[in-house]
Amino acid sequence: MQPILCSPGKRVLHYRPLFVFLFYFPALLISIHANAQSITWNGTSWTGSPKGSSNVIIASNTTPGAFTCKNLTIARGFVLTLGGGVTATIHGTFVNDGNGTSGLGTLRFESGGAQALNGTAFTHYGVIEVSTGTTLTTNGLLTIGDGGSLLHGSNTPNGGGSVSGTITFEKTIGSTSTGWRLFALPVAALVNDFESGLNTLCSDHSPAGERNVYYWDAADGPTAPLGGNYALGWMQANASSHDENKAYTIYLDNSGSGLFDFSSTVSLSGAPNDGTQTFSLGNTFDPPTAANSTDQQGWNLIPNYFPCNLSVYSLINDADFGTPYKAIHIWDQGTGQMIGLNQSGMNSYNNSSVSAYGAIRQIPPFMGFWVKATAYGQAIQLKNSMRTGSIDSMPATTYFKREFDIFRVTVEDADGNQDQFSVCFNEAAT
Repeated sequence: MQPILCSPGKRVLHYRPLFVFLFYFPALLISIHANAQSITWNGTSWTGSPKGSSNVIIASNTTPGAFTCKNLTIARGFVLTLGGGVTATIHGTFVNDGNGTSGLGTLRFESGGAQALNGTAFTHYGVIEVSTGTTLTTNGLLTIGDGGSLLHGSNTPNGGGSVSGTITFEKTIGSTSTGWRLFALPVAALVNDFESGLNTLCSDHSPAGERNVYYWDAADGPTAPLGGNYALGWMQANASSHDENKAYTIYLDNSGSGLFDFSSTVSLSGAPNDGTQTFSLGNTFDPPTAANSTDQQGWNLIPNYFPCNLSVYSLINDADFGTPYKAIHIWDQGTGQMIGLNQSGMNSYNNSSVSAYGAIRQIPPFMGFWVKATAYGQAIQLKNSMRTGSIDSMPATTYFKREFDIFRVTVEDADGNQDQFSVCFNEAAT
């Protein structure tokens, strides 16, 4: 700084330029002050010891391991890497100025008050936990990728808090084969609200023969010859009214028509589901046959409507799993058959040598499954307490079923007598 003359023969320092500089650039002081209070992860070590009152900055792609902080900022050009089983516990705001997160680790929001996501949108492939008393405002910035889970809501293990705002969820389709696939919706949404990955042609689509979204209605249909009722069966889904409270089968085909094209990943956004959901069970027959076989009776299609994995063991052993048939059924594409999972093992039809329960212990989000009633008046409940962030659920190929297209014609006279014939279209036939 240049001195100036104030009076003959005297020289003093003039400090006004410094004052003016700081007056016009107050943000510099704020930034210097904030950085002085922050602890930075540089890829080798922290510049201090992070704790619940510390603001931290992630300035390296190398994992910092588990840590606890107040406000967390991911610096521009960097990613927060958390391996499976590693938790970052955050008591304040999460700011993504960089490239988001990587790995299957856990982001736990644990202030007991209001917390928010700020910055730019990012995808997390691990677990998001919102603790009791905490409200996480997403600001539409969060996508939970395939295999990830959100744990929130009263009585949810490692959860308990609430979420304000929407979250996008993604699911990988494990096969490109043509066929019907079972879906559920992990957010409050209509079946027609899928944002990417597939086309849903519901009951309002014309022509009717191109509609590809159906749900199973186990309510009483026609009277069966030996007593009881046939199920109403597969019904066309309504794009304006059918939502997360049903499971659906959707026909997908990349063979060239364009109508049923799908990609490897589907996505859906909305407010994440939580809370107890009761599903009343029908006890009807399907398919229609002259003999009422109990193996063909009582089947109900149920959605895992949670934005996380659902524990098979917790579901089946719950006091409100109101059918004595203690199993759920899924399609296993690996073996090409239906399998029944009970609380300790797996019953496999047409393949008695396979055991899958050790690997299949959770039902992933976006999945529908079958439950069998044994009488009218039965019901099951899905509860927050059954939710889990465990990631050893079924692979993407497990629950998507490919089956032949079958054309059925049923003829019924005035006395209710029926006859039926079926035509099966097999692409591999010669």
